[in-house]
Amino acid sequence: MTDKKIIDQPPPTGDGKPIWDLVVNDMRERDNLGRTRYNTPLRAWNGRDALVDAYQEVLDLAVYMRQEIEERRSIQEICDHISLIPGAEDCTPQNLLETLGEIEERIHMLEGANLLLRKRVTEFQNEASYDAGFRRGCQAVLQLVENLQGKRVSNELLEQAMNLRIDDGADR
Repeated sequence: MTDKKIIDQPPPTGDGKPIWDLVVNDMRERDNLGRTRYNTPLRAWNGRDALVDAYQEVLDLAVYMRQEIEERRSIQEICDHISLIPGAEDCTPQNLLETLGEIEERIHMLEGANLLLRKRVTEFQNEASYDAGFRRGCQAVLQLVENLQGKRVSNELLEQAMNLRIDDGADR
């Protein structure tokens, strides 16, 4: 498969956000980041070669731009294949990305629910372990009482002790 040529764009139209305002805000944020990171604003005569810094940034920019072009082309190719499915002829990169975003949100929600479920299962397991330990402790105490008194203590007493535990748990 051959790469498509990059074609000229039509004149800009639309009523979206003014880009200059966005860029100025981005520049302010970037300046604040630099001041925080380096404890100083960017100044002239700072010991760095500004041309080298700018050239390296332009190289990074070219790579990121080419990445975006390739990813958009890949998304369009995916839409082209999906469009072949009956009922999915209206696939566009925009609605594909929106659908993927919704799927990602649902995955995050499921991950959160899974973490909560794990926490509750762990709490339940800890509670069950505590109950089992409490029961063994009651049995040991009753066995000690039996040994000291020389007679068998009824299971009713054990159940009463366990009910104390259950009643105590209801107040938590």
